[in-house]
Amino acid sequence: MTIAHSAMRRTLVRARLVLATPGTLTQQRRRAVAFELQWLVEFILHHHAGEDREIYPNLPADDPLARDLIRRMGEEHEVIHPPMDVLTDVAGRFADGRASASEVLAAITALEAPLLSHLAREEREAMPLVSRSVTHARWHEMERRAWVDDLSPAQRAAYGLWLVDSQTPDDAAIIMANVSKVQELALKAIFGGSYRRRRRRAWGGTPADAVPALSIEQQAAWPTPVSR
Repeated sequence: MTIAHSAMRRTLVRARLVLATPGTLTQQRRRAVAFELQWLVEFILHHHAGEDREIYPNLPADDPLARDLIRRMGEEHEVIHPPMDVLTDVAGRFADGRASASEVLAAITALEAPLLSHLAREEREAMPLVSRSVTHARWHEMERRAWVDDLSPAQRAAYGLWLVDSQTPDDAAIIMANVSKVQELALKAIFGGSYRRRRRRAWGGTPADAVPALSIEQQAAWPTPVSR
């Protein structure tokens, strides 16, 4: 969960840095950044759907803390989704020159307001509750059903490469532990090159390229431009 969240925060910070540097915004870069933002929205939607379907319904319903947390998580999902729709629309218009970088930055700010606090609440409140009430084996089963089983092999590859991008070695190993060594080699050989090109088109040659996956504290401290 925290690995996925750190990847979300990484993409938001990267986008802010590139959007605030007009000299780097070629037409190709605009399309690439728009793609990354729309990809992020799709990832969050998939992530939330898995939580709503497989994670929160399996927390102990007889625990008042769990019941309250499940209610709050659902309410927060509902608040997060409208600004994601706005960001998807603005990013699409930005890709073909019909929206400005400032408009995209404003849409990112509007999404971050509910999203970042929600991610922090999940990490600080929901995950400790899961740790107390769900075994490791049960968690892995829930995780697989929530976020893996409904993906095609190509989607699994794309999600996996995006997740491990600039993670710590330990966190990358957690993601790759879900595949065999042979599968890992095949994944990198078949899909690794296309992901590296995608990453380079969006972030290459800019300060965004050096932004790692970010914890709550790292994201809060990272110097990023605000919407103008």
